[in-house]
Amino acid sequence: VEEFYILFASLIISVLLLLELDIPSQKNESLIAELTPHEHECALLTAEGNSNKEIAILMSIQEVTVKKYLSSIYKKLSLKNRVELTLFLK
Repeated sequence: VEEFYILFASLIISVLLLLELDIPSQKNESLIAELTPHEHECALLTAEGNSNKEIAILMSIQEVTVKKYLSSIYKKLSLKNRVELTLFLK
């Protein structure tokens, strides 16, 4: 099921990029600067299309910690999900 969501999110991202849609004016460097180094790394790995499990392995942390980082990232950047995060960082 998780793999389906990852595939689906990747498909949506691809379609949005093909249509050249973007989240208006949210690419704010000051917001990104609010992220901790671990949150920033987690955000970048998420935007690359890695699953929570893959991120946990790459960062040598627990998957639950990845979920906590993502929740914090979404809150700090006023985003709702992985797709918005990916578009925000592009």
